[in-house]
Amino acid sequence: MKVYAPERMRVTAKAEYATRAVLHLAMQHPAVVTIHEIAADNRIPVKYLEQILLELRRGAVVTSRRGVHGGYSLARDPSKISVGEALRVVDHRVMDSSCEQRNSERGFACADSEGCGLRRV
Repeated sequence: MKVYAPERMRVTAKAEYATRAVLHLAMQHPAVVTIHEIAADNRIPVKYLEQILLELRRGAVVTSRRGVHGGYSLARDPSKISVGEALRVVDHRVMDSSCEQRNSERGFACADSEGCGLRRV
């Protein structure tokens, strides 16, 4: 029986920044946080973060509020938002499980497909 050892998952800078932004908002939940605070605390360029947060808003991961007390917050409770959801919204190439595709292509199943910690993430 072959046992598959998955490679490291590669994420784009955009996906990494999106994950950082969502984590930042989760830690501040339910507060509304300015884009400048998120950018400064996570070393993300503001212009790039604007694009990412717009995609996350369209994907119903975050909400925005305009005005003097405006900013961004999570659209739902942090426990209801997964890292995978945020990644799929900003990086459409991310699948539910990268090893799942490779395993089906190679004709064998992952040794721990049901209990895989990576699959849950």
